[in-house]
Amino acid sequence: MEKIEIGTKLFRVASPALLQYVCTGIRQYETGDLYEVECQSCTHGFKCKVLAGYDDYDKLTPIHMLNNDEDDDQRCWHGNETHFFMSKDAALLDRANGHIRKAREGIEAAEKSLQFRKDELQRLVETAELHQSALALQKQEG
Repeated sequence: MEKIEIGTKLFRVASPALLQYVCTGIRQYETGDLYEVECQSCTHGFKCKVLAGYDDYDKLTPIHMLNNDEDDDQRCWHGNETHFFMSKDAALLDRANGHIRKAREGIEAAEKSLQFRKDELQRLVETAELHQSALALQKQEG
């Protein structure tokens, strides 16, 4: 786990945006520290504040918003789908790796579907060949 202090800059991707945060407070508990972070990228009238902490995988994760306005809900930008990173490059690399993983999964699914279609085509061709052979026999006999 990387050391976070008041003033530490953090980054996370809320697709398509790259959001920058700054640590504004630290809550110390027996079970570990939680961090109050303020979004520096917000342009909607107030800076969103999020409580974050390290999860079981040592990834800094948003826990919940500290100042959400129900009339101007911003949780879609500050939800817990992505982690915080200590640099822009680390955040963008995480996003790129996610896109790569999804693309590979898509290719794998497409390849399985293609193989299924090829197998189905082969069965249809074999069935057609059987019927063609049967017709040829009928012509020879008849």
